[in-house]
Amino acid sequence: MADLRAQIKTTKDARARDELKRQLASMESKKKSRARKDDEDRLLAEHRSKEKELVAQGKTPFYLKKSEQKKRLLLNRYEKMTKGQVDRAIERKRKKVSGREKKELDGLQRRER
Repeated sequence: MADLRAQIKTTKDARARDELKRQLASMESKKKSRARKDDEDRLLAEHRSKEKELVAQGKTPFYLKKSEQKKRLLLNRYEKMTKGQVDRAIERKRKKVSGREKKELDGLQRRER
């Protein structure tokens, strides 16, 4: 990635620079998704190990639902952020959901007419 950044700075051709920028963005996106997947796997592994210990003590196993997994991942992600970052992330999420709802409502109104 550092090589790509250096190439972007030295490249004169606009098309080549755009292609390099696209490659760099793709690599960064893959890195972020890999880190997110690793966090998810780590969280699930922690839960499984705790459950194994409890089952060994005689308790019945408790399996996490997908919704509970998502909640825990979200809480884990927000714990790493500062308050301002959390507020900004929640605001972005709210805007995204409201935009999606407006789009759906607009589509429904057009069908009724």
